Amino acid sequence: MLLWWSITAVQQRRLVPRNLPGWPLGWSAAGLLVYWLLRLWVSFGLGMRGVAAFPAG
Repeated sequence: MLLWWSITAVQQRRLVPRNLPGWPLGWSAAGLLVYWLLRLWVSFGLGMRGVAAFPAG
């Protein structure tokens, strides 16, 4: 998605491309929210700090 956005933005010479559908932004935001909540749950809910998929740093 980011690659598509970047190529379109460079071609149109605009930061936010014209005719951008709204669903990619919504799906990206939802995906980031789910990832963030999963990290919180694994780190604090299960007490597993430093799991390979979610480093403790």
